Amino acid sequence: MASAPEEEEEVQGPERERKKKIAEQFNIIGASYEVKPKELFSGDRAEDAKEAKSKELNAMLEKRFHPAEDLTNKQKAKALDCRYVFVIKRPSQEQIAEGEPGKVKARIVAQELKCIYQLAHELVHSDTPGIPAMRLLMAMMDFSKHRVSTTDFRVAYLQGNKFENGYRILMRLTDPETKETEYFWCDGCIYGMQRAGKVWADTFAEFLKQIGFSELENAPSIYKYDSTRAGEEIKISGVFNVLENEKGETPDMTLRKRGSIIICCHVDDPLITTEGKADEEWIHDMLGRRFETNGSNFLEPAGNTIDYLSMRLSLGEDMKLRIDNQAKIEKFLEEKGMTDANATKTPLSYSQLKEFLKEDEELDGVAHREYQADIGKFGWLVATTHPVLCTVTSILASYNAAPTVGAAKAVKHVYRYLVHAKDLCLVNDPDVSGGFEIWSDSDFAGMYSVNGDIRSRSGSALTFNGMIFAWRSAFQSCRMTSYTSGDEFSIDSEIAQATAGSEVYAMAETMKLARHFGFVAEEKGIKFTYPIEIKVDASAAKGFAESVGKVSKMKHIDVRMAWVKELRNRNLVTFERVPGTENLADFFTKLLLGVQFTKWEAAMMQKLPLAKGA
Repeated sequence: MASAPEEEEEVQGPERERKKKIAEQFNIIGASYEVKPKELFSGDRAEDAKEAKSKELNAMLEKRFHPAEDLTNKQKAKALDCRYVFVIKRPSQEQIAEGEPGKVKARIVAQELKCIYQLAHELVHSDTPGIPAMRLLMAMMDFSKHRVSTTDFRVAYLQGNKFENGYRILMRLTDPETKETEYFWCDGCIYGMQRAGKVWADTFAEFLKQIGFSELENAPSIYKYDSTRAGEEIKISGVFNVLENEKGETPDMTLRKRGSIIICCHVDDPLITTEGKADEEWIHDMLGRRFETNGSNFLEPAGNTIDYLSMRLSLGEDMKLRIDNQAKIEKFLEEKGMTDANATKTPLSYSQLKEFLKEDEELDGVAHREYQADIGKFGWLVATTHPVLCTVTSILASYNAAPTVGAAKAVKHVYRYLVHAKDLCLVNDPDVSGGFEIWSDSDFAGMYSVNGDIRSRSGSALTFNGMIFAWRSAFQSCRMTSYTSGDEFSIDSEIAQATAGSEVYAMAETMKLARHFGFVAEEKGIKFTYPIEIKVDASAAKGFAESVGKVSKMKHIDVRMAWVKELRNRNLVTFERVPGTENLADFFTKLLLGVQFTKWEAAMMQKLPLAKGA
């Protein structure tokens, strides 16, 4: 046991050295990153750190903290610890152009550890909008009339409603520079508290509902302005500035009929869409009167871009909306030491994976965690901007529990593909129309020749006006939905017995996905037509769904089950037969190569245009 700390130090050492090198540069394009106080106060950014520390403490004294005096030792012993966290922010484009470093930001964070005391789920849970729902919102934008913007809430969690009935918590804070300890009474949630996220989310939602918005029922944390409430008086609970703004205007405290205004808010990052500039100015004015912000950012053609989570939204002179993750990918490549690696045009092939997996020695603890971290990074890119990584990430994630040396080499090959794919982006092209298009496909036991896995894989793809906004690639796991009374045996996952069977399961999964986004679209005000038309390339599965043709290899499927009845409901869903080479979902069922891969990569993503002067 005594050797454990030394081993941990050995693990963290290289990572710390890597962060030091990054900290010395400061003006690289990458995500924000945390810096240890000891390193910061001993370096050439010490004065910046002191300023950030002072600014944060003053903000806390203004919003949450009150000096605690004449405390007993018993009270001090029960105080909740909090600490300073220092972050180097990603430099803005202007800072990069001027060669200036990223800003040092400090935050006081409570150490309310769940392992010591965990609050009930309903007291801490707050929803966040699904990223596919956000992509659908961006796909529906027509920039001849729509506008996209955001705002930056200043220390959002400190703007949540305070504790009720004068309740307060005693906090203990140690200065990382002087090592002095101070005590404060805290009258509301701060960062690090388990309830902080929910309190903020409830505060924000409450205000939006007071000014005419309603939350989508099928997409939590997405809010749409309800013009049917026009004429109602606006009544605000909490702080609200009714004085004149910079334009000399006072707020209109009556709800008016407005165009479509939708706010997609991920914790404290709101993405706002409006029809026209007047509604955009109104919502930003109202948000600024209720909450403290660092200003607003408006998406403009060939002008301002918007950072949303790690994604960058840009609007070109051609009025094409582009969504990329270039900065995040460059950071991942740098952390892996593969910034200058030779690029490859495809992530992985079956033959390469089979060859890699011959090295079947399991990774040790450190390498095991690194493998899982890499899969997590790929997973983030799949979840946000890169459908091209979906299938390979799903396959490699199946080795998370016991990764091998060969699996780690496969991961490294995917990083080489990221060198090529770092500047790929999703595109909303104003010249493309067509509304919703939906594809479904499966690959029957596709991994059997590689590792003996007999599971089949389902693939789904949904686009709106040519922009892909939802995708899925996953092994099939089909379980019984009912059992006979008295049965005491367990039933393992069912494995598809034939190609047609795997296609039917995939069609059912795609239909579920399509129905969900149909509900979301209807709430957003987007026309969604029934019956849903799903493109498939399997005649036998299409025949089963249409209840025609011979189904001898699918007699084990109980056609009385609800999902089969839905699949056969012609008022709900229909299926169109397309050639396999024209089925976009084929991309999400297998590892394609060469021309096939390049074709679908180009259909889903485009290269970012070069900056002027590049």
